[in-house]
Amino acid sequence: MKKHHILFWLPLLLFLCLSSGCSKKNLLQSQSTTTGLYPYRQGELWGFCNRQKQIRIPCRYDYVEPFSEGLAKVIRHGSVGFVDTSGKEVIALIYDDAGAFSEGMAKVKHKGKWGFINRQGQWVIAPRYEAASSFRNGYAVISLHGKQGIIDRQGREIVAARYEQIEPFHEKRAAVLRNGQWGFVNTKGEEIVPPVYEEVGPFREGLAPVRRNEVVIPGPFEVAFEFINGLAMIRQGRHFGFINHQGEMVIPPVFDDVWHFQFPEYTWVAQNGKYGFINRKGQAILPLKYAEAYLVSKEMAEVKLFNGKIGYVGLHGAEFWDEADAAPQAP
Repeated sequence: MKKHHILFWLPLLLFLCLSSGCSKKNLLQSQSTTTGLYPYRQGELWGFCNRQKQIRIPCRYDYVEPFSEGLAKVIRHGSVGFVDTSGKEVIALIYDDAGAFSEGMAKVKHKGKWGFINRQGQWVIAPRYEAASSFRNGYAVISLHGKQGIIDRQGREIVAARYEQIEPFHEKRAAVLRNGQWGFVNTKGEEIVPPVYEEVGPFREGLAPVRRNEVVIPGPFEVAFEFINGLAMIRQGRHFGFINHQGEMVIPPVFDDVWHFQFPEYTWVAQNGKYGFINRKGQAILPLKYAEAYLVSKEMAEVKLFNGKIGYVGLHGAEFWDEADAAPQAP
């Protein structure tokens, strides 16, 4: 289960606009499944089923992940490979670890180092990195000799591996951390904003939130976040809600935990220790009954049950695991 991290701001939002006209382009990319196949768990083994829960790829793996670009990561006896929608193991299970295919390549770990392969299983970028992200908009973050940088699809170093941390490009700008301070670089590796800020957020529609020297600008909310798909998370006391660009409360702060509307129409929320999914009006589209939840595509979420097991749910309501393995309610 991937963990989510929320950046808590003070009652301050400073904004930088570094473009000759603040872009409205939404550069959010995410995994999406169009295969009609869902990870399915029978006891401790995994395979794939269709929307009607009919098994299409037998449950013979220790774990699987959703299809991305027509291929799915599978794990058996600690080794990782990929299958196609027919269930054929088109990339042999010989890797230590791997990420989903993105932009025609997948990051894979081999003999302790990360590199990138194509859909035929051929090396495109040799394994030499200590860590790597998947490609997004033509770039990937890599770690080398304890420092982070950014490479392009040919493996060329666009941003030198000299930063303590780098975030992916958003609107052609990436946040970088050096000597404990944050700034931004462009796609040429140039520092367009020097690292002088205590905290920063990604660029959205030409703007980025930053914090420096505890300056306070009074506002109606204790905590505010960047706008994503037209809504921004806010916190009042211990609860979260959402506002629109006009500052109007769209979803009241009644949730203990929430996430951005990464996909425009829905997101996950939590109340009283139970997770579920709501739409942009705050209405539940899936019940709040899971121990954890994480959206993996526009139609699928990974959830953790209160028995400690992991499963997948479709946002149309189906739960893709054995009926005999029902999810007990939280105590």
